[in-house]
This record gives sequence, C-alpha cells and structure tokens, in this order.
Amino acid sequence: MASSFFSDFGLMWYLEELKKGEFKKFKELLRQEPLQLGLTQIPWADVKKATREDLANLLMKHYDEQGAWNVTFNIFHKINRKDLCEKAKKEITGYTKTYRAHVKEKFSKIWFRESVTRIYNYFEKELTQKERSYLEFLFVPKKIRRRTVILRGIQGIGKTTTLVKLMLAWAEGTLYQEQFSYVFYFCCRELKQLTTTSLAALISRGWSDSLTPIAEITSQPDRLLFIIDGFEVLNYSLNEPESDLCSDWMEQRPVQVVLSSLLRKKMLPESSLLIAAVPIYPRAIEQRLEHPEIKTLAGFSESEKKMYFCCIFQDTRKALEAFGFMKENEQLFCMCQIPILCWVVSTCLKQEMEKGRDLALTCRRTTSLFTSFILSLFTPKGASGPDEQSQGQLKGLCSLAVEGMWTDTFVFSEEDLRRNGLVASDIPTLLDVQALQKCRETENSFTFIHVSIQEFCAAMFYFIKSHTNHPKPAVGCTEELLFTYLKKVKVQWIYLGCFMFGLLNEKEQKKLEAFWGSHLCWEEIQQKFQQHIQSIGWQIVVSQLMIVKASPGSYTAARS
Repeated sequence: MASSFFSDFGLMWYLEELKKGEFKKFKELLRQEPLQLGLTQIPWADVKKATREDLANLLMKHYDEQGAWNVTFNIFHKINRKDLCEKAKKEITGYTKTYRAHVKEKFSKIWFRESVTRIYNYFEKELTQKERSYLEFLFVPKKIRRRTVILRGIQGIGKTTTLVKLMLAWAEGTLYQEQFSYVFYFCCRELKQLTTTSLAALISRGWSDSLTPIAEITSQPDRLLFIIDGFEVLNYSLNEPESDLCSDWMEQRPVQVVLSSLLRKKMLPESSLLIAAVPIYPRAIEQRLEHPEIKTLAGFSESEKKMYFCCIFQDTRKALEAFGFMKENEQLFCMCQIPILCWVVSTCLKQEMEKGRDLALTCRRTTSLFTSFILSLFTPKGASGPDEQSQGQLKGLCSLAVEGMWTDTFVFSEEDLRRNGLVASDIPTLLDVQALQKCRETENSFTFIHVSIQEFCAAMFYFIKSHTNHPKPAVGCTEELLFTYLKKVKVQWIYLGCFMFGLLNEKEQKKLEAFWGSHLCWEEIQQKFQQHIQSIGWQIVVSQLMIVKASPGSYTAARS
C-alpha cells in the first residue's frame, strides 16, 4: 500500500464520511478492535472527546500506518460501511495511484526539461514552507467544498512554476490529500490548438493509457480540482448564453463551450477550480464565475533575491555588493521580483563586474542593463566584439521580436524564424545563450525567455533596420509605434515605447555602435520622435511614461 496515501489527512476524510451515530459506534468499537489485532488500546478518555480530525491523529500516532488502516477497515465492516472500505482500497491500489505516478513522472520531466527551470537550479522542486502555506490556504479543508480561485500574477512571476510544484506535491502525497482525489492541469496554450473536445477527452489527455476511468473520476466531483493555466491566452469572455452550455462531460462541443461550462459550474458544479492568469485578463469574466476569490502571486521576496544573487555569484562578497547596488536601484529591485528577470539582472551584473566595469555607468537603468545583457549574449567569450555570425543572429532575433509585437505573436514556429533570417543551425545557439526557449505546449516552437526581452529586441530593430525591409507588412514605422504605444492600442505593449526612448540615450548609442558599427539610424529616429511628440503634446507622453513607472511591481525604463 502506498504510504503517500496513508496519511492522517486521507484517514480523516473517510472518518468525515461517517454519520454522527456511525462515528459514535466507531469510537465504541475502537475499545476492543485493536486488542483483536494485537495492538495496544488508545486511552478511552482521549477517544471519547476526539473529533474526527483528532481521532485520525490518534490512530496514526498510536499505530503505524498499516495498523491504523487495518483497525479502521475492520470497524467499517462492523458498522456496515463496506462501501468506504472498497472506496479506500480502490484509491490506494487502483486508478488514483496509477494517475499519481503518471503525474509525478510527467511533471518531473517538465521541471528538469524546460530551460526556464535554470532559474530554479538553485531551488528545490519541492514546495517551500512559504509556498505550502500559501497553497494550503487556497483550499482550506471543509471550509468551502466548491471553490473558484483566480491566481493572478504578471508574466514570468512564477505562476506556472508554482503550479508544477503543486502537481508534484499532490502526486507525492504531501498536498491536498484530504481535499482532492484527482487534480487535473490544463495548459491554455495546448487548449488553444483544439477545436472541439469534451471534458472527458481533456482529462484523458493527462492519463497514461487509453483506459481512463471517467466514471470513477466523476463519481466524486467534490474531490476534483481543475487547474487552468494561462487563461488570458485563450482570450475568452465566458459570455456564451446559458442555453449553449453543457453539463455532459462526455459530449463533444467547441473547446470554448466545454471550458465555459466547467468554469461557470454548469458541468461538475461541485468541483474546485484554480485559474492562473496575468492581471490584464478581462475583468468581466469574474462576474460570470461563481464567487471567485482573487489571489495575487508576489514573486521573489527581498530575502529570496539575496539568496539567488549568492547562488549566481558563488562569492558572498561580490554577491552582496551586486545585491546592494540592485537594492538601491528602484527599477532593478522591482524587476528582480520576477524570477527569470532576477536571473537576467544578477547574470548581467556579474558579467559587468568581471569585466571591471562601473555598474553605475553600465547598468544604471533598465534599458542600460538590457542593452549590456543582450549584447553580451552575442559577443563570443573572450572577444572584444561580435563576429559577423553573431551580428546576423541578433539581427534575425530583433526582426522576429518586432514581427511578434505587431502581430501579437509570442510563440514562434521554425518557419517564423526562417522568415526573419534565422536558419536551423542558429537555433541551438539562440537556445544556448538563453535568448529563446523551447515551448512545451507545441513541438518545434519557441518563445523569448520573457516578453520584456522580446520588447527590447523589437525596440532595437528600429535602430538597425528599416521597417520597409521587414518581410511582414504588418510591422509599422516608428511614428506608428509611438502612436500605438502611447494610445495603448495594444495592451500587451508594456515597455516597448520606454525601451525606444531609452535607446536614444547617448550612452546606449555608444554601446550599440560598438556592437553594430556607426551605421545606426538613431538620429533619424530621434528626429521623428520629436516631431511626433510635438504633434500629440508632451504632456500625453510624460503622463503615459509616468503611469508605466508607477505601476505596481513593474520594472520600468521610463527614466532610462
């Protein structure tokens, strides 16, 4: 029998299934049953006053796990609750155990395979006490059986990483044992690839074989948790008429209808939901969910930032020096709240210190740090400057980035890379320098390690090439970019405009010229920006940049 299941949480759940009279009878039989099994008695005074939770703890305290369950099973038979015995034994030895093993294997591979987890090479895949307390609080046992929680957090803050750790903890039997027999993880990037489906089909996608026990799984809907990761990717409003929704989990319907039926509690209304999304998802959907609770993921605390810097530097004195510089810089300090960007900052500061450079000059603002970081990725180790191949790869990366910003594309195919001048032999390099990462959801597809890297490369494109030479006609000119950014025509453009202003700084121009040569068109861009700003008014520009700077948790280039 699996020790992960034999916890006082699992035992308590079965005791909770007993009616008041049955529980009283269970206590009375507990006086003699242990003796028949050769076990010692639990003091009657303790048993008599015990709640169901107390009694589960007493059983686990006085007997080993096997003994506690043997006593419990025998008493269940004597009070005519054989159904609980069968249910427990099936859960212990049957489908749930198989599914847990599959989840553990699948999500362990995700943890170690995905390039983003290099951030967590210095952290365990097991939940920290802080993470455990946070997740346990989301679904407090017996408080609310059917619960909908929206977990909000800016892109890269660690939502998916937290959910992967949640799945591993549940599979290993250390989280939500009392609450959930099954936990299902749905990635919205994968769901977006589907047209029609059923909930049964979605559940089966996460199973290790074709014999998914749908009937058993759905027989206890209050013991199910569905995790929806990256909800904003779907761009759903959940506004389908009630008559369009379905309650049959076997019925094939458009994926949007299936998901809406689940989220709006038309299907399996007793189940619990955990929806992860960035803060820009439509607020209107909250009105269509059943009493959603909004929780926010905060990212790295100050102590976690310091620990991470120490891990990256592996020299305490230098780590604390760099950490002190970062802490005194409001922009960089906020930026390091996001784990992947904490890696960017600490890695860049380390590189600059190793080169003997003054951090106050080379990394004073967000744009200056990004410039130093990106250019260093494409400068061969030990070389004073880039070679022609490195320049070509970065030029192709900038072309890819700007195409994505104008076409709202953040996952790129190999064809997208080829169109922007990046051939198959360039891909290993781009992955190795950690500018791009493989996309888990779609084979042979790639994303930038963080959208801010894509925005920065998109901004740099305008200094090295003309938009008229881009293979995608959708890519606009600098005037269109400035108008689109300031008018917030594209809500996903968070820092693109700020990076454009930042790169006009003379110090950044010197860095770019050292890498690309003196043929940059920054004077032309500066002139166009000035003309456009004068036409729309300086006040609008300043107000928009200040909004970006003041946004909570932002890493801003507004003052670059």
